[in-house]
Amino acid sequence: MTRALAEATDQAGHRGTVLCVAQPSIQRTMLLHGCLNGENANTCMSSVAPVAVSPGTYYLCRMEETLFDKILRGEIPADVVYEDDYVLSFRDINPQAPVHVLVIPRTKITSLAESTALSVDTVGHFIHGVTRTARALQLEEGGYRVVFNTGADAQQSVPYVHAHILGGRKLSWPPG
Repeated sequence: MTRALAEATDQAGHRGTVLCVAQPSIQRTMLLHGCLNGENANTCMSSVAPVAVSPGTYYLCRMEETLFDKILRGEIPADVVYEDDYVLSFRDINPQAPVHVLVIPRTKITSLAESTALSVDTVGHFIHGVTRTARALQLEEGGYRVVFNTGADAQQSVPYVHAHILGGRKLSWPPG
């Protein structure tokens, strides 16, 4: 689905524009390729043109870019430790443990709370990417922690879902 959406934006001459699907029943816009900046479905639909992509209609939305978008495009350097077709993993610039890596999906949504609108396959690829990153870092034997910060109270600092992998030492509990 994501590849079809990306191709539709390219064909429409809107490379880099976000594709989203409006879900009026819950008055929000869920992004399948791009980021969510709080627009509700009515705002999204009134400001953009529909693009037909089976099995539904999607809308082209211009949304705020994040640091992670620029890292994915190679505009900002990152110390990449793992990547595949679904994720990019790189060292955190402010590590909270000897090993502190961020894993971002190439299919962009703002937070874990939005993941229920994605296919199980897409979410599964992201989780597999987290596991493969931990394996590439050789953290399996000693163990590691995976953290998702979701929303302001959890101090999510970038509106793009990402997993923190922490390891390399014994971690304390509770974490907060």
